[in-house]
Amino acid sequence: MIDNLISSFEQLHESVEEENRVSIGPYTGRQLMMLSALSSFDSAPTLGEFADHLRCSYQNVRVLVSLLEEQGCVHAKHDPADGRRLRIELTDDGKALTRRVNAHLDAAKQRYTNLISEEDIAAFIRVTDAIVEDEGYIKTFAL
Repeated sequence: MIDNLISSFEQLHESVEEENRVSIGPYTGRQLMMLSALSSFDSAPTLGEFADHLRCSYQNVRVLVSLLEEQGCVHAKHDPADGRRLRIELTDDGKALTRRVNAHLDAAKQRYTNLISEEDIAAFIRVTDAIVEDEGYIKTFAL
């Protein structure tokens, strides 16, 4: 049964990535979620603030920001009050892409609301949280 769970998560990941590529373009799901999350800030967050918001490491956010900078979606600039800090902001192209991303996510949320019961969604969240909190088979894998 657990093999089926792991297989289902892998299939879900691939399905989401493929849907995003078809709908939005050559961006990863994480990049798209990052753009959407960045648009929710009233002012440009620091990398640290954004990492906390995304619940991931500073280094991971820095890599994603660098990739999105190369694609012209975001700009990282030094904080005028504290030059050691980098603040992230959406470019005009990033804002346009984010509008498309948010429309796509809103449509997906509506589809899932119609397709999946609240009870099943709550169960999925519990399972996902348990996996995230565990060391997991990927985090503990070593060659």
